[in-house]
Order: sequence, then C-alpha cells, then structure tokens
Amino acid sequence: FADLWSSANTSMRFATNNTERMRIDSSGNVGIGTSSPANLLHVKGASSGALDLARFRLEGATNNPMLKIEADEANQTAGIDVSGSTTTELTFSQGGTERMRIDSSGNLLVGTTNNSPVGNNVAGAGLFPNGSAQFSRDGGTALFVNRKTDDGTLIDFRKNGASQGVIGIAGQELFIAHDD
Repeated sequence: FADLWSSANTSMRFATNNTERMRIDSSGNVGIGTSSPANLLHVKGASSGALDLARFRLEGATNNPMLKIEADEANQTAGIDVSGSTTTELTFSQGGTERMRIDSSGNLLVGTTNNSPVGNNVAGAGLFPNGSAQFSRDGGTALFVNRKTDDGTLIDFRKNGASQGVIGIAGQELFIAHDD
C-alpha cells in the first residue's frame, strides 16, 4: 500500500506485504527500513542485512548528516555519517562511538578527532595528505614494524627518493647502516 499524506497523517508511507518499507516524514526526511528517519536520508538495514551503496550519490548541503546508515544488532549500531556542511567530515562509528574520521582537510584520524595527536599529547593516530603520520598512545609501544620471513631492512630512510640509511635485522642483531 501507499499511504499518501493527509491531515491525520503527516508522513507518506510505502509498504509491501502489509509492512512499512519507506517513509517520507513532514520534514522531508526519507527513512528506508525505519519509521522515524533522523536525517535527510536514513537507511537502516536488518540485523543481519548488508547495504550496497557502491552506486549511491548525495547532493545538497545540510548541517546534519545527509546520510546515516546503521545496522542495529541488539542496539549496537555501526554507522557512517556523511555531513553536508561547509566543514564536511566523513565519520565512521561503532556502537554509537566515533572510531575514525576523514576531516575536511583530508586527514585520516583514528581513535581521535585531534589533527595533531603527538603535538597535543592525545591518544590516536593520524595520516595526513602531506605524507606525514602521527601515532600517540597512553602506554606501551606506539609503532610496531615486523619483517616476517628473512633478514633485511625494516625501515628505509629516504631524501628526494634516494635511500640515505636503513634500520634492519640480521639474525638476532639490529643494524643501522648509512648509504653513501
């Protein structure tokens, strides 16, 4: 059925097999899989369902997320919020807690919203469009480097694309070598 708008019902509802599948509320929010859309487009998958958004396009701007995808499994939501404000950020959340974001400068921040975790002494990791990275941790090792099979270079330091020196492993020994 399609329940078109009336003064008694301030939303438009679409259903199949007598079950509501989509709703447009009085604010113009569209809900697919939810009867109370909280955003311009709010898609909620079944607890074991998956959503394929490979061919999905968003246009326009709003101060609220334009798209919110959540998979509710015993109230543990995993979602992606795409904001349309002038400071667009793509955030990835799990269980209602932000875990990762790509901010408006293109910085990839994991476990923090701070774009200088080392400089500001906060836990988290950042990968930056200028090629730098920062790792900061509240205890324990902040960076692990592993070579699985044989001896050789673990880290290669370069200037203008040319190797300037390396840190590696030979047997049980760590070596530091300078390239001439």
